[in-house]
Amino acid sequence: MIADPSLVVAGLLAALSAGLLTRAVLRPSRRLAPRLTPYVQVSRVRLGRAPAAIASTTAQGAALGQVFGPAALAAAGRVGEMLGGTDDDIRRRLHQAGWGDTDPRRWRLRQAAQLTAWTVGLAAVGLVTGRSAGTVLVLAILGTFIGFGLTRGKLTSAIDVRRVRMRSELYTLAQLLAMLVRTGSSPLQAVNRVSRLGSGPVAGELSVAMSQIAGGTPEQAAFERLARATPEPAAARLYRLLASSTQLGGDLSAALRALADDLRTARSEAIERDATRKRGLMIVVTLLFLAPVMLIFIGVPIPSIIFSSR
Repeated sequence: MIADPSLVVAGLLAALSAGLLTRAVLRPSRRLAPRLTPYVQVSRVRLGRAPAAIASTTAQGAALGQVFGPAALAAAGRVGEMLGGTDDDIRRRLHQAGWGDTDPRRWRLRQAAQLTAWTVGLAAVGLVTGRSAGTVLVLAILGTFIGFGLTRGKLTSAIDVRRVRMRSELYTLAQLLAMLVRTGSSPLQAVNRVSRLGSGPVAGELSVAMSQIAGGTPEQAAFERLARATPEPAAARLYRLLASSTQLGGDLSAALRALADDLRTARSEAIERDATRKRGLMIVVTLLFLAPVMLIFIGVPIPSIIFSSR
């Protein structure tokens, strides 16, 4: 005897709700390792350990996660490689979004969980509403694409938002660096001061470069690495300029001011383009609302005029 599909789905949803309620009421104790890891990464890197190895030593969570976590991570990794690229690609995009502390494997697991939730959810809707097997299959495939698109779109949106923030602060940082170098500070002293006083994404990336230089990385290599990893081309220009500061010498201040002027001009042009686009959009929306009203006022008297002339 085959059970009713709606009863099976209802039972699964009830079990899932009970599990979520139990986890919300009886929350597992927080581990100290994930909270202390960000403060000891620099020291571990200086001791010769790679950041990826540090991230992989974080706690796995509760006992259920320790049992099923490795299998789920392996399955999510295989699915993620088919859909989203290798671990290096995911790690680079996570860094560009400002989520550098997120492990690519954990991100794949989150992506696979959302993909599975949308797939099962839409398939369950088809079963509960009594649709055919073909419709349920189409809904499941649609849920797969929606789940993958939402996670990927969230990451892309975070990268775009971070790029906008970087463009908004690049002009000010370039001017500050030029002023500090002009008043006698060395390039490293200027970058160190700006990275300590700043709080934006560019200041954060400069702080990472200063940590790498303090750990023994050559200055040029550290800034070139930032230029390759950053999502914003204008920030890459600034980092490459700082990487060549040893060759520029006293001309660094002039080069930074010229870069700041270019950034200001580009930002002004971008603002003008955005304002023009919004004005055009406003005109289109106004016409969409006013055109039917104007046609009604023009067309309503026409029949009376025609018939009254007869």
